Amino acid sequence: MALLSCVSNKVIPQSLDGARVCARTSSRGSEQYGVIERPGPTKDRTITGFAVCKYQDQEHFYLFGCNCQWSILSDTCHDSLADALEFAQAQYGVPSTLWIDVV
Repeated sequence: MALLSCVSNKVIPQSLDGARVCARTSSRGSEQYGVIERPGPTKDRTITGFAVCKYQDQEHFYLFGCNCQWSILSDTCHDSLADALEFAQAQYGVPSTLWIDVV
């Protein structure tokens, strides 16, 4: 995979899709975890970071795969924050050392 040039200085969000960000990785483009294949243009379809989020009215946590502008490209639902972090490591190879706690 070629290194993406994520020159965006976009501020790291405190919420995504209305859900509070509980933990996140960086999203600079130096890490790449896969490309979401969809019909149409594929610009910014590379997952470069993750956020674990929680909606106020729900018990579950959501692992969002994001591009370098923090647009959500994928999501999975988990029973706990720990489950979401474990899934990210098992499925995408995200080491625990890359996570930044926000809560």
